[in-house]
Amino acid sequence: MALEDTGVSAYNGQGPRLTKATLAAAATVVSVEARHAAWIRSTVGARPAPAAFDKALSMKQVTKIVNSTGFVK
Repeated sequence: MALEDTGVSAYNGQGPRLTKATLAAAATVVSVEARHAAWIRSTVGARPAPAAFDKALSMKQVTKIVNSTGFVK
């Protein structure tokens, strides 16, 4: 769940850096990632969409969360 949630938050955090040319592509990816996150949350018994808006995270915040899972070395 942490990896899926941070994937969405990482895309949202980079939103201000996107150009008009890359915005549409990023939007299609983040919408799919959001569906993945909701499905995983539902599977583990968490609320699929706990807030109206997803939090944007910085690269440093995402790295800290991902490293805390132990999945990525």
